[in-house]
Amino acid sequence: MLKLIASDLDGTLLNRQQKISPLNRRAIAKAQEKGVRFVIATGRNYARVRDLLTENDLHCDLLLMNGSEVRDAGGKIISAINLPLEPLKQVVELLHAQGMEPEFMTNRETCCIDPPEAALHSCALRMQCFHPGISYEEGLKLAHTDPFYTALRFVDGLEGLYQTGLELRKIVSYHPDTKVIDRLTQQFNAMEGLVCMSSFPVNVEITNAQAQKGWGLEKAIEVMGIRREEVAVFGDGMNDYNMFTCFPRCYAPENAVEPIKALAKEVIPRHDEDGVGKTILRLLEEDETPLK
Repeated sequence: MLKLIASDLDGTLLNRQQKISPLNRRAIAKAQEKGVRFVIATGRNYARVRDLLTENDLHCDLLLMNGSEVRDAGGKIISAINLPLEPLKQVVELLHAQGMEPEFMTNRETCCIDPPEAALHSCALRMQCFHPGISYEEGLKLAHTDPFYTALRFVDGLEGLYQTGLELRKIVSYHPDTKVIDRLTQQFNAMEGLVCMSSFPVNVEITNAQAQKGWGLEKAIEVMGIRREEVAVFGDGMNDYNMFTCFPRCYAPENAVEPIKALAKEVIPRHDEDGVGKTILRLLEEDETPLK
């Protein structure tokens, strides 16, 4: 019996236009009508999810910043795991040495300690991830007006960041060379108290080692009285790996990275082919079909 569905956003629930398709919306609504809880499990922070929820009239629990923060359907923080402060100086030094711009996701907003032009470069790389096939120049054009850039708060270095009093949950940064990403991932994972994952092959996402999607979801379903066999999860990136190891009913769209597809119970249609929605509707139908 299906009691809870958790889905990643980028590359999974969202299509190439960064929208929830009509079919995906209908599938989520049907699941909720049948009493199945829906959870968004994403690397994004609340500020970058809130408008999406409003636009789609979607009310659901949120597992944010790769498990660093859990919010209820009303946006209230239920639990949070902050980054340890001790290794942050070294993290920033390693990123800057590769010409990368770290962004710091917090309990309220995303902060940048680098100049706006550097952040714009990083956002252009992000746009290329969101819109596969576009050039860097096209990504740069999109970045100028995208909230991932326009909503950034610029502060004066790490000291300025600490002075804001914000709670630091996650660091994200981009580099076009996957070899650089792989090397940095190994370095960050070797640091005490940190874990490094990726939503895309060209980014690093650094959180507290205790903050991972699967573990966060396990804690949530324990409170809800739901067994892991009653949960279906959807994801496409390496930041979904922990979630896929924790829950046997795991589904990866065709566009997912190979390690995720290898773990998946089933590879489903792509994110821009309504893969999540089609699979949800099928799972709901299977629940209704009596065993012979």
